[in-house]
Amino acid sequence: MLDPAVYVKAFLKSRELMILVDCDYHIIDVNETAANNLGYTKAEMISMSITALFYNKKEGEEFINELCKRWHILNWEYTFKTQKGKPFYVMVSGDRIDDKADLYLLVAQNITEIKKETEAKLKQNQLLYTKNMMRLFVHEMKNLSNNIWLAIHELKENDGEIHKITDFIQQNNQKMDTMIQSLLQQDQVFSLDLKEWDVNEVLEEAIGSNQEKIKLLGITLTKDLMPEKFLFPMDKGKVLLALNNIIGNAIESIKRANGIIWISSQMAKHKSIIRISDNGEGIGKEEAKNVFKPYFTTKNGGNGLGLYTSKQILFEHRIGFHIESEKHVGTTFTLYFDRDGLD
Repeated sequence: MLDPAVYVKAFLKSRELMILVDCDYHIIDVNETAANNLGYTKAEMISMSITALFYNKKEGEEFINELCKRWHILNWEYTFKTQKGKPFYVMVSGDRIDDKADLYLLVAQNITEIKKETEAKLKQNQLLYTKNMMRLFVHEMKNLSNNIWLAIHELKENDGEIHKITDFIQQNNQKMDTMIQSLLQQDQVFSLDLKEWDVNEVLEEAIGSNQEKIKLLGITLTKDLMPEKFLFPMDKGKVLLALNNIIGNAIESIKRANGIIWISSQMAKHKSIIRISDNGEGIGKEEAKNVFKPYFTTKNGGNGLGLYTSKQILFEHRIGFHIESEKHVGTTFTLYFDRDGLD
């Protein structure tokens, strides 16, 4: 068995931030790496509460309380703050190391540089996003044109629905006019006009934009939206564009007579989660890996930019997303509006 002094030396010399705490939020000991990285002396840190190191004090309390229940936590991401109040991004793990004294060792990995790299990639993606927005306008206008063609076809087949169908044509023409005006004001197209919007309100508007097309194609729409309001900073027009692309893809994927689209929203601890599902053609695992890549498409005549640009819009807004799909079964898009992820 190794000499206990070896363990003490490992604690002191580790390049990770090592912090010894108890369940009353007291810092019992720290290594030099922790003190140096956060800008404190060891003595200053030992006199502090562990919650004071968290950018959000409540998150610190929740973390310690959870650790004391579980005895072990692996790789939870948090933002610490330095002595000067600057954010310091870490991946924290914790383990109970002394049952009698109820002591826990926190090991925090500095991921600040990783965050900086992510920001750099974000800026690169902004440029790529700008270059492809023009193609998106063409893609969207094509969709609107198809909607008008479908409405005209139905108009010829069903005179009784003339008012509804002409309203649908007018709505699509108005959308085309809005997009053309945006195209003429290119300096405004690519900047985000962020305001607080209720996620359900924006989702309802996207559903409304597609509802007539869904009805005309005989698709059943099922909605299950959360009753609570959830405000999230977004450029409403661009998020609507992304949602319309995703819902539009669901519509176009349905080839069977009993087509169904399910749209739901729910709350989950600082998050609003939207799911858009269909029982359409679906795609295989390999196709699912590529579906967000530019110019990749599984549709005849598609240009592969709709979902790619939707990804850019979601990425710009820090909206998480995930796709699950099975060939001949259907597809589910899940979107995560996470306010904690905005820090």
